[in-house]
Amino acid sequence: MPSSVSNHASISIQHARGAYPVIVGSQLLKDALSIISQELTLPPQIIVIVDSNIPEQLIFTLNKIFSQNQTTPIIIPIPGGENAKTFTTFIAVSEIILENHISRNTPIIAVGGGAIGDLAGFIAASLLRGLPLVHIPTTLLAMVDSSIGGKTAINSRHGKNLIGAIHQPQLVISDTQFLSSLPKRHFRAAYAEIVKYALIQNAPLFTQLDKNLNLTREHNENHIQELILASVRAKKQIVEADEFENNQRALLNLGHTFGHALETMHSQSDTLIHGEAVAIGIVLAFRFAHRINLIPKETLQRIVKHIHSAELPCNIPPDTSIDTMISFMKNDKKNLHHNISLILPHDIGHTSLHKNISPHDLNSFLSECIKQPLTPYALHHA
Repeated sequence: MPSSVSNHASISIQHARGAYPVIVGSQLLKDALSIISQELTLPPQIIVIVDSNIPEQLIFTLNKIFSQNQTTPIIIPIPGGENAKTFTTFIAVSEIILENHISRNTPIIAVGGGAIGDLAGFIAASLLRGLPLVHIPTTLLAMVDSSIGGKTAINSRHGKNLIGAIHQPQLVISDTQFLSSLPKRHFRAAYAEIVKYALIQNAPLFTQLDKNLNLTREHNENHIQELILASVRAKKQIVEADEFENNQRALLNLGHTFGHALETMHSQSDTLIHGEAVAIGIVLAFRFAHRINLIPKETLQRIVKHIHSAELPCNIPPDTSIDTMISFMKNDKKNLHHNISLILPHDIGHTSLHKNISPHDLNSFLSECIKQPLTPYALHHA
């Protein structure tokens, strides 16, 4: 790490073929090329896939940063969001890259949110059977979740992230300076993923989140950096134990089977973004666990209150088709045969995979949830 970089923390993620650092701090971007060159040998050209929604001046700055030390950046702007994760975009970007006569040591650098990282990662996994990958996440969601662990994917009409590969990055640079311009809605939505880490196996973290929710809402810089680091440590523990999602890594999908279905159904509108759908999914997982007597009402009430206080949605949009929602849930990667698997809580900080949940039971449950939406007040007086 160059001496010019200060006020940062680095966490090493181990995997089957080695390790990579996740560097978290402010004002890291200006030293990005220097940081990258310490982790991999830079060839004459590099590929930079960047979210075109970031300010044009920043794209100009990226070009300037990466045009050093005889390095030529090929910058490919792509509109971010889930619409980037299509076969059409995958093929178009891949052809642009291949036109530039790359070699197997040409790195792909992903600058953007989770969708850009997922797309760029899948391209890196696919071209020449594997190119070096560097993530520079620009959103809180990407910093705490999608840039870590090697999952890459694009979407299908049958659901989210069904076409992809595990392709570990060689470096993640999380510059918290990006978060100063992040829309409040996207900041709040990313918080759902941080809550997820606490709920799956870290009850003390959830206590801290509850205690410091005001600092989160105020975007306190030091507090947010600590939340990012806590999330990276939580994900590190799980992905190092189960890189290819054979067992424990599935816990990271708490709320996601419900959430991905809702997100896919509302992908053509602005009704839900990823973290909002996950927040609803977490509440549904706790609500279903209460229904089958895994947790008491008090635990459910505590979760609903926290998510509601974080200004995140707790209920299924009323215009949701339950039959359509369940059809998307059936395509989840964790499922066996025709039944549905869910990550369900036994307590805050204790979750497990429950298999063979019947679509009929889920239909009844979800129909009831739409008819009886929850609020902390209504739950308390139920």
